[in-house]
Amino acid sequence: MFSGSTMTTMRSTQKDTCLITGGSGYFGYRLACSLQSKGSAVILFDVMPPLTGPLPEGITFLQGDIREYPQVRRALSGVDCVFHSASYGMSGREQLNRRRIQEVNVGGTQNVLEACVETGVPRLVYTSTFNVVFGGRVIENGDESLHYLPRG
Repeated sequence: MFSGSTMTTMRSTQKDTCLITGGSGYFGYRLACSLQSKGSAVILFDVMPPLTGPLPEGITFLQGDIREYPQVRRALSGVDCVFHSASYGMSGREQLNRRRIQEVNVGGTQNVLEACVETGVPRLVYTSTFNVVFGGRVIENGDESLHYLPRG
């Protein structure tokens, strides 16, 4: 049996492993660097590697597509936390591809949720941008009572 102080020491020396979907994007990569600087091991899960050059120690890249459930399930095996930041269709010509938007943003999210449950991931953080629900409107003093964009 461990004493309280021994358990605290063991927990503080054990690294959490965090996986970030969309980890090669602007937000995902910066989140990875922040988590890594706080002592976490980080896996970037994305369809393409970051364009930043060599990854810092403690950050690894795993190529995969959230639309492919077997890839997601394998990637999530053994991780302590998932930050789901992968998305598609937020700007430019991507906005015209409604099928891909549905596949990535809805189907991919469903794959992440199901794989977290199946593999026993204890923590999932879903991220989004205000553009998703507010269409780029400037928000001042906003709270949860703000009205979303009408569905189109």
